[in-house]
Amino acid sequence: MTRPSPRVSIITATYNRSNVLRYAIESALWQTFPDFEMLVIGDGCTDDSAEVVASFGDSRLQWQNLSQNSGNQSLPNNAGLEIARGKFIAYLGHDDIWLPHHLEILLQKLETTGADLAYSWLEMIEPPETGFRTISGITSFGDFEPDAPIPPTSLMHTAALWREIGPWKDYRTITLPTDQEFVTRAFDRGKRIVSVKQLSALKFSSASRPNCYVEKPCHEQAEYVRRIKSECDFLATELTAVIESIMLRHSEEIPRVSVSGMRPGEIVTQSRVLRGLEKPAFPAPPVGPIDLSSSKAGPFLAQGWSAPEAGFRWTDGKTATLLFGLSKPPPRALQLELAPFIVSGKLPEQTIQLRLNDEEIGRWSLTEKDVVNQTIALPQSLLREENRLDFGLPNASSPRELRLSLDIRRLALKVHWLQFVFADDLATEPAPNGASNTDFSETLR
Repeated sequence: MTRPSPRVSIITATYNRSNVLRYAIESALWQTFPDFEMLVIGDGCTDDSAEVVASFGDSRLQWQNLSQNSGNQSLPNNAGLEIARGKFIAYLGHDDIWLPHHLEILLQKLETTGADLAYSWLEMIEPPETGFRTISGITSFGDFEPDAPIPPTSLMHTAALWREIGPWKDYRTITLPTDQEFVTRAFDRGKRIVSVKQLSALKFSSASRPNCYVEKPCHEQAEYVRRIKSECDFLATELTAVIESIMLRHSEEIPRVSVSGMRPGEIVTQSRVLRGLEKPAFPAPPVGPIDLSSSKAGPFLAQGWSAPEAGFRWTDGKTATLLFGLSKPPPRALQLELAPFIVSGKLPEQTIQLRLNDEEIGRWSLTEKDVVNQTIALPQSLLREENRLDFGLPNASSPRELRLSLDIRRLALKVHWLQFVFADDLATEPAPNGASNTDFSETLR
């Protein structure tokens, strides 16, 4: 009697590592999705791998041993593909481990999206003495990237895929690693590749464990299987270890507290102002330019500004606000040196809508990347004891949205300095960098 075809065929290529193979098989058998066959293909094995497979007594397990060792997973994988009966194909490294939900989440993704190949997040576990952990499957912009490695243990594809693009290639005929070549070939042929943003697989790379095929250690796999079975919070604990490993390797990302140039209580005061718990100071406009990267600029800046950088500060968001009080004489204008965030072919223009105390006073359209001097006339009839100058920035965009970098700030203007212009300045004082305020005298009257 012919057995019904399973939904998923699992292919495991193996060579003389029966001690770790048993843990890989165990992680397949505890899957929450049970409708599968597991094809364990020996690459010319001479150890007791066949006996290990048989010891589980599970009819879903099948053993086949190639007559000669090929030295790579490609030929065993192809042998598995030839006899696979499932509509979907998954791969499990003989020294790797799946978490119980692995098959379920990948199958659901493929069936709901109609994609050709799906992959999940996989934890790369280096030897314990290194403390190294990282996650594969996370890409800069969320989509598949051909140069981002996708280990086979983390992927599933339709059976139709390999029949359309061809089987795995012999490693001696290609430059890329065989697994990366297979996935990249699918991508180059226009096949749809999707990711599942969940950790579901663990990889113990043999390449980072010298002599592992000679000494045949299995203590790491044994310990992880024990932990997955016994620790209800295993996933949270493991992700904590990953985060710690990454942060220790990139210590520049660890938040630091700096009070350089701060007055006593200033940090808490600024925080209370931003949360609406305390009224801002509305400082009086000074004479002379204010460097936006200096601490002197802080009291003038409300929401919508990024942290200071070397000689400038970016706006961050769809609005940015300046605060200032009323001086004697009152300021007639505000001059700024700035550059817009323009990206050729993606973001050709920055529109700036200006409002003083909720009244519109002007609008700019900047289309060049160059640094420019801009002057904002401050109508005297709109000035108050406490003033808000709002920059509406509808075209603000993040470099991440534009696929330029991982920067998630919504940028619009890079401001170098600002300077309040008073009546006497119009006739006598040039602005920084040679821009003349007298050019704008007509608009300020």
